[in-house]
Amino acid sequence: MAYQSITNQILEIISESDKIIDTIINANALIKNDNSKKQQVIEKIQDQRNVWYEKCQVILVNNELLLELEDFINYPGSAFMRLNFDQDLNTILNFMRDHKAKLIGFAKNIESKQNKKVVLLTLDDFDNFKEIKKIKPVEVADFSNDSFLEDDVENAFLKKLEEPYKELDGGAETRDLFSDRVTYKNKRLATVFMFKGRGQKGELTLNQAGSKGDQLLKLAKNNAAECFIVQHTNKISPNIREALQDHILQNTRLSKVYICFIDGIDTARFLKSIEENLQVLKNKKIKPGNNRT
Repeated sequence: MAYQSITNQILEIISESDKIIDTIINANALIKNDNSKKQQVIEKIQDQRNVWYEKCQVILVNNELLLELEDFINYPGSAFMRLNFDQDLNTILNFMRDHKAKLIGFAKNIESKQNKKVVLLTLDDFDNFKEIKKIKPVEVADFSNDSFLEDDVENAFLKKLEEPYKELDGGAETRDLFSDRVTYKNKRLATVFMFKGRGQKGELTLNQAGSKGDQLLKLAKNNAAECFIVQHTNKISPNIREALQDHILQNTRLSKVYICFIDGIDTARFLKSIEENLQVLKNKKIKPGNNRT
């Protein structure tokens, strides 16, 4: 992503908003002197605002800033009322200033990402899991969709990593597992995991990752982590991938981070690579009182 180019486009549209804001302020003075022109003036300014608003959306869409687009469109804005200001013009001015502030925030976030590097990995790339390369996807095709319990998957990773410290479950948790025993090119990486088992049916989307994907934001705020791994026993939505990368770039203090997504196929490949009986795991029943499915 060409961050500098995107920043420049946003700064240009911010500059255009300043001109419209000046027009609104000048129009208020004009209406005070001649109220007969109010309707004509307001319609003209509304047209300018609408063109600007659509242009903002085009810039966000063209640069694949879909999360920012949703935030921009759904922003409620303020209801601040200025003294000695026409009510209709006041509403438009609030709209312009509020959305300008949103764009400034987007530009700052994008600017902060320029010197950060994200390396996208697969499970095959890690030293710990090299045996997975021997397992072809076709060998585990029958176990690629919602086959395993979350606890079983996590326990398998704990076993493979020889990680003795299992995290306690809790409503305030920001991750399912933290381990510095994950290695990539002989380098140990402080790694956080998010696990999803068969209790989460179907494709993992933002709506299935907490409230509007806030589980991903919590995961990204593990500032001690160099590597972030999201696992699911089915397909993982592209929106999940985009959101996690975006959250990490906004929150990490590191110049280089690693991200890995493990879908249903790779989950099954991993379990088979450590000689787990996939059919037994698939048939396993949930223990009473265990909500980690």
